[in-house]
Amino acid sequence: MTAETAAPRKMSWLAIMQVSLLNIAVTVMIVPLDSTLNRIMITELGLSATLVALLLGLRFLTSPLRIWFGRYSDTHPINGRYRTWYIGLGMVLMVVGFVLTPRAAFAIADGGVGPILFAIFAFGLLGLGVNMTTPLYFALVSDQSDEQQRPRIVAIMFILLGVAVVVTA
Repeated sequence: MTAETAAPRKMSWLAIMQVSLLNIAVTVMIVPLDSTLNRIMITELGLSATLVALLLGLRFLTSPLRIWFGRYSDTHPINGRYRTWYIGLGMVLMVVGFVLTPRAAFAIADGGVGPILFAIFAFGLLGLGVNMTTPLYFALVSDQSDEQQRPRIVAIMFILLGVAVVVTA
């Protein structure tokens, strides 16, 4: 049995900060991307605000997949680990989407159906990455902590998330 699948135990402050850094990393990627691309796509590129809203909203349209990702990671370990590999895969999808979304935004400005499909792919990939990563590190916290420590850990994670939003906005 690996440490990830072992019985719940108390998490050290270092482990809490490590898991919180995942939450912060997602925030530091998403907040500037959304706010900057929103402004550039509408103001600078002259794209329809409806199209921009739909593209940025793809992340929320894919959020029901969080349930499936959580269930799948619960039942399909990779190398004996139930969460770690899926969190890593989600981060990779997120980074690839993060790199492709600005390119897609500028491609749409050139016109045509192809660039719009590319944008849907890029923003969808970003959404899948966020929605794969986010619930799984909360599940990891649940796996690694006891019931008395869990609320404090989640509170710390959300406080750090709020700080990250304020700092990056």
